[in-house]
Amino acid sequence: MVFITKVESFLPGENISNDKVEDVLGLANGEPSKAKKIVLRSNGIKGRHYVVSDKENPPLTNAQLTAKAIQRLIKNTDYEKQGIELLACGTTCADQLLPSHASMVQGELKLNAHEIASTTGVCCSAISAFKYGFLSVKSGDKQSAVVTGSEISSKFMKASNFETDNDDQLKKSEVFQFEQDFLRWMLSDGAGAFLLENKPRPNQLNLKVEWVDYLSYANEVPTCMYGGALANEDKTITSWLDYSRQELVDKKVLNISQDVKLLDECIAKYCVELPFTDIKKKRGLQPGDIDWFIPHYSSNYFRKRVFDTMMKIDFPIPYEKWFTTIESKGNVGSASFYIYLHDLMKTGQLKAGQKILGFIPESSRFSAAYTLMTVVDG
Repeated sequence: MVFITKVESFLPGENISNDKVEDVLGLANGEPSKAKKIVLRSNGIKGRHYVVSDKENPPLTNAQLTAKAIQRLIKNTDYEKQGIELLACGTTCADQLLPSHASMVQGELKLNAHEIASTTGVCCSAISAFKYGFLSVKSGDKQSAVVTGSEISSKFMKASNFETDNDDQLKKSEVFQFEQDFLRWMLSDGAGAFLLENKPRPNQLNLKVEWVDYLSYANEVPTCMYGGALANEDKTITSWLDYSRQELVDKKVLNISQDVKLLDECIAKYCVELPFTDIKKKRGLQPGDIDWFIPHYSSNYFRKRVFDTMMKIDFPIPYEKWFTTIESKGNVGSASFYIYLHDLMKTGQLKAGQKILGFIPESSRFSAAYTLMTVVDG
């Protein structure tokens, strides 16, 4: 059996309100964002955190951010001195192409780690790390594991990454500009960490991990969200490796972009309807089994869409069972589920026997992860 015996998170700097975002990230081309009002009205986010918000100190790296969450996680445990048996770290963008993210995190921790694993992707990258740790402990190969999710999106979202002195380019690429600019109002920074162990800790509530399922539909849908590439008219993408160094700057190839039309068309079908229809049948789930539902949707715009699709596949979960802190913590990509679960645990509302269903969609090429946990006494 596998138990989450501790959950921690780390959010850098102060909470940044909507009216302060451009004070921190800057004005692209010296102009207020045209996407701001539209996106904020839909996503419902009122606060978020950025590593670049501290103007007096260098911004944290992704590895440093992750290490801070882990240091909180293992504080006052034997792992502080003896090290970590398995460290699995997921993130959208590491600080460098190589070495791996997990190796850099271990370097920041200055701790022994008998095995490390780095998982990439977008929102589901941290669930891949979680599943790696879960299966390692469940199989008996490891007795414990630390798994993480982290993001430093603000470094991509700084105004300097969007500026151009080419007026013609701005006029000809309004859609492209929106697809990059709207993400500035969606993504933010933070890290979360789980301690997985093969037995519950005494005198506390633990989360028994029943299963983690992850389904991908990359064979059916074109690329929707991408970075380090540009989209072509035929829906393929061209890698940053195929551009000159100057083109990387001029064409904003390294920025993160999203096809918002494709996102709107596909998110419900490929992240809820198809995967969860399979999972509920495979796992024998019934709506009444679920006491808490933690959905990581990227925006409140999708809240009703998720609810309606769950109704469509005959698995209604009433809103009073939903829990998210996206409004105050923001969309932190792969770290979101970790952060939201930590926030739920801090409410004091969990009771032994309750079941928590986690939902983590990824729109980069459409995949979705679901996980079921049972609250147990130690």
